[in-house]
Amino acid sequence: MNRMKPVIISLFILLTGCKSTKGDFVISDVSKDTVVLIKTNSNDNTTVILSITGQVDDTCIVGHWIKIPGGNIDTTVQHDFYNKDYLLKYESYKASNGSIKINYHIP
Repeated sequence: MNRMKPVIISLFILLTGCKSTKGDFVISDVSKDTVVLIKTNSNDNTTVILSITGQVDDTCIVGHWIKIPGGNIDTTVQHDFYNKDYLLKYESYKASNGSIKINYHIP
């Protein structure tokens, strides 16, 4: 048990010392490209989890590479990033009608 004490203390410090960043925003005019800068509490590489819901009439792009086909949207993606802040880009691509909501969580 004595060997486990430093591990448990280190894990506790790691978990309580990290502050996550959560939030959401709505893109009500999907015909316009949008860029959102998300300020984080991280000083190192980390992961972002995006939960995307809504409806669009045609394909749009979220986060530079996530192509979302037209129709009802209910998807979650996760990927790493390596800067202090996270720049989330939305591109209308072919979409002109609809709206989407993006919830983000940076643990």
